[in-house]
Amino acid sequence: MQITWYGQSCFKIVSGQTTIILDPFGKDTGLTPPRGKADVLLVSDSNLKPDDYSQINADFVVCGAGEYEIGGVNVEGMSVFNMSEKGEPIKISTMYVFDIEKVRVCHLSDFSEEQVLQFLDKIGQVDILMVPVGGDYTIGKEKVKSLNFEKAVEVISEIDPRLVIPMNFKIPGLKVDLDSVDKFLKAVGFSGDAKDKISIKKKDLPQEGRDIVLMKLS
Repeated sequence: MQITWYGQSCFKIVSGQTTIILDPFGKDTGLTPPRGKADVLLVSDSNLKPDDYSQINADFVVCGAGEYEIGGVNVEGMSVFNMSEKGEPIKISTMYVFDIEKVRVCHLSDFSEEQVLQFLDKIGQVDILMVPVGGDYTIGKEKVKSLNFEKAVEVISEIDPRLVIPMNFKIPGLKVDLDSVDKFLKAVGFSGDAKDKISIKKKDLPQEGRDIVLMKLS
């Protein structure tokens, strides 16, 4: 499979004739939204409007919790409410776990550490974990809870994936106020270069320990 990153928590995964786009975003982020053809589009943020991803021609769009089998890919969505400091729901966030080429991928969303841990049994043994590291951010006047670098490290330890891809961190042009990825990279001892695209096969994943892959904006 080949993985491309578009910024924020948006990725494209291509496996043979199957294309999956994860977590698109709107123009209000300051970044260029992904476009093109997809077999499956997985939407994590309940506040995202169809107009925000209208430039993606998707055969199937998944927007929330449930179990789905699409084109030979088994997908499970797990959702939580992201709550304001007053205890009121801001939005519904959904993480997705799916198996492709016998590789189990977990794409986290705007969950707190406690919310992630509630789903450990359902998440299962993960090969690739896509994890936010930029911390909380604001929508309008509301603070959205998301993992910072310290919580991300703790969640990685609990899930114990074979490969980690950090996401949701500060990059040039982004209008969302997030932390940079530097503290996370220091915490995990990463000192390599960022990659444009990555190609992964099951046999290439580490048998012991784990790899960290930092991706460049596509």
